[in-house]
Amino acid sequence: MKKYIPVLCCSKSKTVKSDIFSYNNQHYKFVASPDNAPKNGVLYCTPDDKIPGSGKKWRDLINKQNHKDLTPAFELYKNPVYSSLYEKYGKHFYIFSAGWGIVRSTFKLPYYNITYSAQSNKLGKRTKDMHWNDYNHLLEDIDAGIISSDAVIVLFAGMVYLDHFYEFASASKIKNKKIIFHKSAKIKKIPGFEYKHYDKPISTNWFYSAAREVLKI
Repeated sequence: MKKYIPVLCCSKSKTVKSDIFSYNNQHYKFVASPDNAPKNGVLYCTPDDKIPGSGKKWRDLINKQNHKDLTPAFELYKNPVYSSLYEKYGKHFYIFSAGWGIVRSTFKLPYYNITYSAQSNKLGKRTKDMHWNDYNHLLEDIDAGIISSDAVIVLFAGMVYLDHFYEFASASKIKNKKIIFHKSAKIKKIPGFEYKHYDKPISTNWFYSAAREVLKI
């Protein structure tokens, strides 16, 4: 039986009740473009912005995993498929977050409004020129031998994630077999990746159904 390592894209719908992140008695919201934020008493920031009064970035604070406003990634998103994948794969299930990178399912994240979707407003839309120091826990765990070289990486995500995944999992970085499930008939294919078309009559959020079917959860 093949050992799959699933990577599922993140979701806009999140479970936490508040989108506020508190630090030193100040409220913050994580977005893609703080310059487009409203003036409402909240400070807007990207994950790679520096913490006020500190030389460190918000990403450094999140990496410590000890802030009260953090939620394990598999619990952060509303769709139950995330919890189902966690139950079957544990920390060997990864989530591709448009705001933070590829993270382990157990890694704690704050609420954020960041997406690759072209339909998003300017506040939340992350564009290709936003080069952040994203987490790549998938690569870290492969380099550390936590994921074996014969494990098969399987991606379930919309087209907007594709170019970013190519960067995260390029052949020079990750030698494992990598399978990309897709719906588009005009997908950009490059060497080092395999492709499987998901042909079920589902369009919106098809990757949830594909993950359930392929991984039998």
